[in-house]
Amino acid sequence: MDPLSATGSVVAIIQLATKIVSVCTDYVRDVQDAPKDLRNIIIEVGSVNCILEVIELLNSQATSFGDSAILRQLKALDGPLKECEQTLFHLDSLFPAVVEHSTGGKRRRILHPLTRLAWPLKAPRARELLSKIGWLKATISLSLTTETA
Repeated sequence: MDPLSATGSVVAIIQLATKIVSVCTDYVRDVQDAPKDLRNIIIEVGSVNCILEVIELLNSQATSFGDSAILRQLKALDGPLKECEQTLFHLDSLFPAVVEHSTGGKRRRILHPLTRLAWPLKAPRARELLSKIGWLKATISLSLTTETA
């Protein structure tokens, strides 16, 4: 596998994870009594993001990690990184687009007001995806531990 393509793919997953954390953080910050599920998403997706950043760092350094069998297995079409990307994509699809709103010269990102009403319908699917993300995080982390030990 080309190390540059591996890095590009990891960067894309990091960007997706960052977007999810940002949307949830904005929601929790702006909505009093925000659902606990959103805080759990922030924690779980944020920790996956940290692990992905470690992969990106190891892959970008002049080490044998970029050519390692572990990275090839993680990056395989049916590997945990691809599955993580797909799961994060499905989780992201549960959130509506963020709207930029300007008042008094200040720009602020806001969620659509109906989001709060729709969340109870989406929460079970989010919990299911979050459970899968936790499993993938553990798999990727264990693989990294094996590679770097």
